[in-house]
Amino acid sequence: MGSGVIMSESTEVSEEHIFHVLKKGAADSKGPFSKEQLEEMLSDGKILPEDYVFFEGLKDWMLISEAFEFRKGPTDFAEDGQDLDVVKTAFAVIDENSEHDEEIVYIAVQQLDPGDRVSEILQATPEAVVLTNLRLAIVDPKLIGDVEVKEFPLNKIDSLTSRINRRHGGQILTVERKSGDPVSVESIPDHQLFRLIELAEEIFENRKAD
Repeated sequence: MGSGVIMSESTEVSEEHIFHVLKKGAADSKGPFSKEQLEEMLSDGKILPEDYVFFEGLKDWMLISEAFEFRKGPTDFAEDGQDLDVVKTAFAVIDENSEHDEEIVYIAVQQLDPGDRVSEILQATPEAVVLTNLRLAIVDPKLIGDVEVKEFPLNKIDSLTSRINRRHGGQILTVERKSGDPVSVESIPDHQLFRLIELAEEIFENRKAD
């Protein structure tokens, strides 16, 4: 559970609720806070799941970890050296259009060679590869215009392969589709791509077992 935690209610809480927070070991509580403020403080690490919260409907102070459920936020997907700004953009795009039971599993980000003239131009908009439990998406923020997203349902993917990018470094991800031409993304750091493929294979295996 990282500093990018996003809060979703497991108790009856609305946007109009007012919250008070008691830090673990503190004598005095702080507040009132809105739900949005509480989420921001959780995301920034100013309060932690082991601190306490109180709001209308509770009889006593409750651990934040017990009052709410948590899911990963952008900073949880920037722990392998990914560019956080790129991760935030990719996370927002995919999260906004996700299915009810869809969860982001991993995000890999291009790391282009700044010494290469083409890479120097493209460095402002590196692509991100987002793996969820339902699809693989390539998110490409354009210098001009909207973000371009290429989506591939996992049940339409035959395999994911990697090979060394000898010109620019890193690995080249190739998405082998059951129908249609392969799609590739260059210059993914080795450890990020290997981790993404490892997690994707686990999902594929679980689907076969089901």
